[in-house]
Amino acid sequence: MRRILLASALAVALTTATTQAATLSTIFNGADARQGAHFDLENIGASTITLTGAFEAHLASGALGDMDVYVRTGTYVGSEFSSAGWSLLGSDAITAGEAQGSGTPTPFDIGATFDIDPGEVFGFYVYFDGTANTFLSTNDGGGIYSDANLKLTTNHHRWTSDNTFDSPFFDSILQTNRTWNGTVEYIPEPASLALLALGGLALARRRRA
Repeated sequence: MRRILLASALAVALTTATTQAATLSTIFNGADARQGAHFDLENIGASTITLTGAFEAHLASGALGDMDVYVRTGTYVGSEFSSAGWSLLGSDAITAGEAQGSGTPTPFDIGATFDIDPGEVFGFYVYFDGTANTFLSTNDGGGIYSDANLKLTTNHHRWTSDNTFDSPFFDSILQTNRTWNGTVEYIPEPASLALLALGGLALARRRRA
C-alpha cells in the first residue's frame, strides 16, 4: 500500500510539473522614459527551460503600440547597433487601457515560446514601437537577477532623439547603467521538477521508515 501511495504522489507531482510556470522579475520603480531595453538570459540550471512568451513591462499610462521582442544567440553586448544575428521572436499590441502606468507591471504575450538549454546565453531586446517615451527603465547602474534556473543581466536601454522608431537598432541611442523593468515567464523542463518531487518523496519514505 505504501508503494502505491508513493507512486500516486509521484504521478501527481509529474502532472503538476508539466504545467507549472515560474517567473523572474527585476523591479518596477523606473521613471526613465525611453523606448526599449536590452538584457541577457542565461540558463544556470541543469535542465532545459522554455520561455512561455508571456512577459511584463513597465509602461506609462496611455501608451499605445507594439511590444516587440528580439533575440540573438550569445550576449547582446557588442551587437546593439547592428541587426545582424537578431531575430524577431514575437510581438503583442498594447491597446487603449492596457498600459498599467507607473509602478505597475503591464502584461503582454508575444505568442511564441523559446527554449534555453543549460549553460546557454541569449541576448534579448524588448522594444516598444509606439507612443514616445513611455517605456520605463530604472537609472540605477543595471543589475543581475536570478533564481535557481535563470539569470537575467540588464544594463542598457534605448531611445531615439527624433522620436521615430522605424529602425530600432541603427537609429536609437544606447544608454548604460539602466535596469529593464520587467518579468519573464518560463517553464522548467518537467524532468527537473520531477527530480525535486522524487527527492521529496524519498524523504517522506525515509521518515515513515
